Amino acid sequence: MEKVDNAKNVNSQLIREFTYTHLKIHAIKFANRNLREKSKNRNVATMEERNGMEEEQGKDKIIGRSEQLFFSHFFSPAKPPKKKGGGKGGLGTIIDGVDTTQMTREQLEVFCLRIKEENEREREERNFFQMERDKLRTFWEITRNELEEARARLRNKDRQIEESAEKNDDELKFYKQKVKHLQYEHQNNLTECKAEALVSLKNAQDAHTEQEKELLKDKKNLKMQLREQGNSYEDQIKNMKMV
Repeated sequence: MEKVDNAKNVNSQLIREFTYTHLKIHAIKFANRNLREKSKNRNVATMEERNGMEEEQGKDKIIGRSEQLFFSHFFSPAKPPKKKGGGKGGLGTIIDGVDTTQMTREQLEVFCLRIKEENEREREERNFFQMERDKLRTFWEITRNELEEARARLRNKDRQIEESAEKNDDELKFYKQKVKHLQYEHQNNLTECKAEALVSLKNAQDAHTEQEKELLKDKKNLKMQLREQGNSYEDQIKNMKMV
């Protein structure tokens, strides 16, 4: 009977370990699924970010080309004015489609002032656009550096997620193997307990049968003794009556 109790205790302990291991496996599966979903979301965000960067780079190329065309048009070295013959053997000077040879002194002064003002205005516009271009380039450099840092952090996170997923897979395999081992051990203990219980039951039945036989034998002997005592009492009574 002590063996049966010990086997029951071992069986209860194995059931507790089996339940705990199953709970651990479900927790690992849940964590692994969350990690895979996070990795998938990060990959989608990375693709969207890359597409956005490609669009931005395309825009930057277009803007850079526009800047080159703009500066080449407005700030290219001035070409010498074309000289055109005027009158008989005379030489004329044309500036912005205006023949300066036909102007008076006052008209030439006004024309020079207008040209000077336009030159100053174009110089100011050139400086302004150069400053804006430098700002855009600085902002683009800062944004590109931030993007590289974000991509590096994202790669680190992806690597950490992959390592965590691999670790969870290893733990899951370990606990599955442990569950199989516990199931096998539980089955063996259960079989042993059943065998011991059957043996104990058979022994108890045999002992009960022997005890029952002994009791029946004692009962028979007691009946015989009572019968003999009854006969003896009857003989004594008869003898007493005869006396």
